[in-house]
Amino acid sequence: ILFGFSGCVLQRALNMKDCKYSFGELTGVTWANINFLQLGTNLSNFNVKTITDFATALAKKDFATRITLNINAQNPKNQDAALAGFDYQVLYKEFLIGEGESINSSEIVVPAYGQTKIPANLQISFKDVVDLKHPVQSVDNTLAFIKSITKIGKEKTDFSIKIRPHIRIGQKRVKTAYITLDI
Repeated sequence: ILFGFSGCVLQRALNMKDCKYSFGELTGVTWANINFLQLGTNLSNFNVKTITDFATALAKKDFATRITLNINAQNPKNQDAALAGFDYQVLYKEFLIGEGESINSSEIVVPAYGQTKIPANLQISFKDVVDLKHPVQSVDNTLAFIKSITKIGKEKTDFSIKIRPHIRIGQKRVKTAYITLDI
C-alpha cells in the first residue's frame, strides 16, 4: 500500500513536466505606491501625489517594483499533476532584473486534462533597468520600462520570465528545467 501511495504521488509530480505553461494575466504592478495598471501611460493621470511618491522613492533609492501575475499550467494527461512550487527569473530586454522563489504551503494541483492559474508575486529591481549615471537617458529608460509594463498582457513586451517548476518526491523538492515565457 505504501508503494502504491508513493507511486501515485510520484506520478502526479512527474506529470508536471508534461504540463504546458503560459503567461496568464497581469494582476498588479506597483512601484513607489503607484499602481501602474490604474495609472497607465497617459501623463494626464499623473497628479501631485503620484509625482511626490515618485520623487520620494527616487530620493530613498527605493527601486523595488512588485508585479503580480498568473501563470497558466495546462495538463494534457489523464491524471492530475502536482507542483510543489517554482523559482523564477525576470528578464527585461534579456537582462536579469529579478529572481525569487514561490513559497507554497500546499501543493498546486493541475487536474487531468485541465488548467490551473498559478499566482506569482515577483519583485524586480527598477535600479537594474535605469542607468542613473545619465539623467536624460534615465528618464527615457524609465518611461520605456513603464510603457513596457503597461503593455503586459495586451501585446508583446521586452519582458520574459523563466520559471523552473519544483516537484516533490517524498519530502524533498526537486527542481526541473527552466521554461521561458515571453510576456
